[in-house]
Amino acid sequence: MQLEVISYIVWGVNLILMIALCGSLKLHRTGIFTFGFFNAVGGLFPLFIAFPLYAMLSEHPVASRDNFVTVLVMVTLMLLGLLTGVLCDGRKTIPFYNRVRELPVPSSYIFGLLLLALGALLGLLSIFRGTLNPLELLQGARSPDFRILYGEHELGYPILFLQGSILTLQMLLVFNLYRNARKLFSFFKGLIVTLLTGFVMMSLGSRSGFFLPIVLFIFATHYLYRRIPTSLILGLFVAAMPVFVFLRIMSAGHSAEELSASGTLTDVSVILEEFIARFSGFINFVDLVDWFENKSCVLGQTFVEFLVRPIPRSLMPNKPSSIDIFLTYEIYGRPQFGGSVAIFGGLGEMYYNFYFPGIFLWFILVGILLSRIHFGTLRLIKEHRFTAAALVVGNYSLLRGIANLGVNASGTQTIIMTFAAQAFIYVLLVVAAELSRKSPYQEMNGVFRKNVRVRP
Repeated sequence: MQLEVISYIVWGVNLILMIALCGSLKLHRTGIFTFGFFNAVGGLFPLFIAFPLYAMLSEHPVASRDNFVTVLVMVTLMLLGLLTGVLCDGRKTIPFYNRVRELPVPSSYIFGLLLLALGALLGLLSIFRGTLNPLELLQGARSPDFRILYGEHELGYPILFLQGSILTLQMLLVFNLYRNARKLFSFFKGLIVTLLTGFVMMSLGSRSGFFLPIVLFIFATHYLYRRIPTSLILGLFVAAMPVFVFLRIMSAGHSAEELSASGTLTDVSVILEEFIARFSGFINFVDLVDWFENKSCVLGQTFVEFLVRPIPRSLMPNKPSSIDIFLTYEIYGRPQFGGSVAIFGGLGEMYYNFYFPGIFLWFILVGILLSRIHFGTLRLIKEHRFTAAALVVGNYSLLRGIANLGVNASGTQTIIMTFAAQAFIYVLLVVAAELSRKSPYQEMNGVFRKNVRVRP
């Protein structure tokens, strides 16, 4: 009974800290489709606020475990660190991206690069899976080697590079189309490109491959147009549901008849249990504390291991894995759910390295980064610096993973690989802008017209 009371008290403190964090990010003014909302409310609230409350009210077995309160205290320190970082940072500019200059590149150039990147992704996946059948590639069945999506396979880094390139080019095209005076027409052209991107991204073997480009499109639309009609969101949701069910069936390796016969599609309790099993990452942190109870912290060992991450595994077969893969195998002895890993991110990594003090100090830095990205992106849009803003939104791991940002974590690797892809794309755009400037024709409203030189 005493443990239950303490749990509710600590949970209440966390809820207050979450509300304070949302207030400091001015989410009531900036809207729901911003970096602040997706990271604070979308990323933290379901996992660290909603699920613990559900566990306590429903008397879920995890709520009665001794280290349940310990994880709530870890969450408290994380939220305190984030809030401190957001409040103490006075600058509203984004590192690196704030230095990106505006590039007048024709949309046709960007679309051509996007098609090349999509083709290269399908080509690499055909090599990895040993098939040239496009239906098998686009089926979206989970790869037997999950490490490819975490940079551990020899093709992992190239595919992460291409994935970051594709989503970045998609955002660059959407932002570039916005410059067109016919905004509604540009919106639908951007939507068509987004659906094409999502269709090809299905081949990565994850349902998020299809939905991530759509989420980024909604995200960019909110930043650009500053309002998204509710009817549009509902329409996209209704249109996406059949695709989601289809992907669920295909990724599970079952036919619709088999799932219907087993009751999986109709039994609410089965669906709820699967949701809890897959998305209650809070349990993973309780398992981590249980496993680590009689061990000593490693005092920054994963920081050193991160330095060798760029070395190909073919040159260094014993290269240390990311913290997520390492802890998943140490705690569970296997990948979870038939092909993925538990995401411990910065919270798990800092606890593993420095216990509680490491969590608080690290998330002060993450809070500063969150503040600069959140307010800095709004500032870039206000200043009509669309190239830089598109690159920020295109680094999709910042959108959904800043709370999981560690040093040697999977999310960090994805952010770095996307950043490298964006640097390469930016160089190509500089060249394209120069070629476009020297060309006798220029693109105006989707039509190429002869350049008109205006005398000074």
